[in-house]
Amino acid sequence: MALWQSRRLGAWGVAAAAWLGMLGCSGGPAKTDPPKAADAQPDKSAPKSNPSNSGQPVAAVAGAAAKAPRDDQLYHPFAEAVRDAGDPPAFVNMPADKTQTGKPTFQLLGLVQQTWDDIRFTTPDGKRIDYTAVLDTNAGPVEIALRPDVAPNHVRSFVSLIRAGYYDGMRFDRIHHEVSADAPNDPLDYIEAGCPLDKGDPEDGSIGYWLKPEAAEALHHEIGAVGAMHGSAPDSAACKFYIMLCDAPYLDGHYTVFGKVTKGMDVVRTMFTRPVIIDDTDPPGHNRPKDPIIIRKATVQTQVAGGSEGK
Repeated sequence: MALWQSRRLGAWGVAAAAWLGMLGCSGGPAKTDPPKAADAQPDKSAPKSNPSNSGQPVAAVAGAAAKAPRDDQLYHPFAEAVRDAGDPPAFVNMPADKTQTGKPTFQLLGLVQQTWDDIRFTTPDGKRIDYTAVLDTNAGPVEIALRPDVAPNHVRSFVSLIRAGYYDGMRFDRIHHEVSADAPNDPLDYIEAGCPLDKGDPEDGSIGYWLKPEAAEALHHEIGAVGAMHGSAPDSAACKFYIMLCDAPYLDGHYTVFGKVTKGMDVVRTMFTRPVIIDDTDPPGHNRPKDPIIIRKATVQTQVAGGSEGK
């Protein structure tokens, strides 16, 4: 495969376009009428921000974040951090009207925009606010420590999607195990989740916005790393994410890593060993689980660094 050839020959740039297009998740057909940000109508009954289980009062953390200075280096307005449906990346499909869980994409987009500015990673006095994502799956819980210091816009997007309820009911829809003939003992292994639809198109994965890359090499593609999946264009990451089950340093700088699993890697490994559907229309080694792996509920926990329990 092109990835492995480029790795052995040191010619990543030549093979990148072909291989990166294969590293998407399944999706739906292109839409001619994408949702526009101006048309977003947030669902007032949607879930609100999740409480912290860290001992830090919810109101205190949320209020501290909302009052953080606008010149905070980790803050970027939504319009600066993303490309919207008026200026989409190359090759992408426009969003479907609804996700596979039946949620209208225009409402989800509106909720992300509505909560974007309220998610801050430092308090007014400069203390760090730590974020942990918790995925309650039918295979068990998985906790992810998020890294806004490296990829603030990807973390802010992930948190906004969680708080909008986007991932509730979604699936870990792809299990990737790719083996090259010239490196049989060094496979590329990861699981993938969060695709709006599940119809095999790697260029589908957005609800109306796409994140600009933050692919710093400070975080590495190692076991447990959590990154943002994109299609052919590096600025086409949106809702899909992956969890690594191998070390793949050749991906560093090409995909944005924004967190790491801190609890539940045994659950991730269990997911990876699930039986898969072999379909000739899928990219090699990129298969659907036979039995759905469901994210029943996704939540976010916050804690001010150095804060004590109950304060």
